[in-house]
Amino acid sequence: WMSTQRISFRVPYMGHLLTAEGLRPDPDKVKAILEMPNPENVQAVQRMLGFVNYLSKFLPHLSDVCEPLRRLTDKDSVWVWQSSHDKSMEQIKKLVTAQPVLRYYDVNEEVTVQCDASEKGLGATLMQQGQPVAFASRTLSPTEQRYAQIEKECLAIVFGCQKFDQYLVIIPKTLCPEMIARIHSSHLGIDACLRKAKDVLFWPHMGPEIIEAIKDCDTCNE
Repeated sequence: WMSTQRISFRVPYMGHLLTAEGLRPDPDKVKAILEMPNPENVQAVQRMLGFVNYLSKFLPHLSDVCEPLRRLTDKDSVWVWQSSHDKSMEQIKKLVTAQPVLRYYDVNEEVTVQCDASEKGLGATLMQQGQPVAFASRTLSPTEQRYAQIEKECLAIVFGCQKFDQYLVIIPKTLCPEMIARIHSSHLGIDACLRKAKDVLFWPHMGPEIIEAIKDCDTCNE
């Protein structure tokens, strides 16, 4: 007879912890972040952000949480520690304390990328069977922060596809019209839209379908 007892294991590997349930952050790294004092200068902020970023795949919306701290590292920024920075440190430690478990990627399962855009950041989650495989986020540049919301959402899709490109093969046919609409939303013209699409997307006959969809756009043809 075959035993149905589940095997339990915990194997440290390159700053992560492999377990039967999924991938976890290394407890030593979590402890180090929880015990970090508030930075006292720009260099300390940069070291702290670099350390936290190592666990970014476990931490949703990390760029939004870190944004006040990142502003302290701007070239023309004057060092003034404020309550917003205390709050950012608290939120980082709260995210780390949650210790999310990431599902192991399965090449045989369908992949979904969930994307969103806030006022100052982009976020993306790689999902399989309704469970997260990895999180990713980044801060918007000052220019990108002035984009219309639909343009930010399009940028979030591009960011998500670029970040998880090793997991993505073909865009499902049902999503092709939405991808074309989002790529076309900035009215960059046919050539620029094709270049933008080819950087991050693929489906059979993608080029001709994009051309057909936007060839009669008056704005793009100006």
